[in-house]
Amino acid sequence: MNSHCGDTAGRVGSRIREARLAAGLTQSALAELLGVSRTSVINWEMGRALPSFSHLVRLREVLGLPWWELAA
Repeated sequence: MNSHCGDTAGRVGSRIREARLAAGLTQSALAELLGVSRTSVINWEMGRALPSFSHLVRLREVLGLPWWELAA
């Protein structure tokens, strides 16, 4: 992953983590709501991977985030 992608994934991951905590959800609970593994949520929050577009849509719905909060 180039440094730009790493920076982007890190910013998105931080936003996901902050919103998850604000919603009072554990990583496991968020994973269950999204139909993904807890490892996927961990990787997103750690900036190791970016969610797919469909998962971004679901994250927005579940966490009540505006699009720009998850925009890279």
